[in-house]
Amino acid sequence: MGAGRYIRIAMLLLVLAAMAGTAFAGGRRDKRERPPFTPQHEVRVSWGAWPFNVYINMFYPRPTYVSKTGFSGAATVSYGYQFRRWLSLHANLSYSGLYERRNMVDDDSYVGTDMRHVITLLPTVRFTWLNHPDIRLYSSIGFGAAMYIGHSFRDVYPEHYMGYAPALQITPLGIAFGRRFFGYIEGGIGTHGCIVAGFGYRFNDTTK
Repeated sequence: MGAGRYIRIAMLLLVLAAMAGTAFAGGRRDKRERPPFTPQHEVRVSWGAWPFNVYINMFYPRPTYVSKTGFSGAATVSYGYQFRRWLSLHANLSYSGLYERRNMVDDDSYVGTDMRHVITLLPTVRFTWLNHPDIRLYSSIGFGAAMYIGHSFRDVYPEHYMGYAPALQITPLGIAFGRRFFGYIEGGIGTHGCIVAGFGYRFNDTTK
């Protein structure tokens, strides 16, 4: 089963979960007046599959080929502040890695392993379109910068490099379950991955 099929299945599950969450929230809604909104702080930790930035590579003729590839996924920590019921700002710091074992084309001998480490700082705007005490549905977009560090075996000797590039994460749908402590799953594309899952903690200035 290819990665594209996994992504389609995961997105379908996200949509179904969103529909179920909306029905759950609607079923529990009553006629009481909605309580006033209190701004909240939020910290999160997540892991994402198939981050987009590690797949970007330079293509040129080489006397070597890739015999084995490994990915770390994207590990992300973030802090956010929700200052409106529907709007919040977040700062995300993430790491992802790519490892490619290289062998010579002519005799299949092992040459070395390409390594790429990507550190990304990504400010993000999140729009919450269902804000229920037990479930939240949201979309977000982030734009920032990524630092690339590593070495590559263009020939039989490694070439070390360090550089910077723009970074982006678009999340059409995210679902968070829980109140103060919560878990969440997101579907999108960018430096955090196509499917992102994690947990977090919310608090406000009056939390003891």
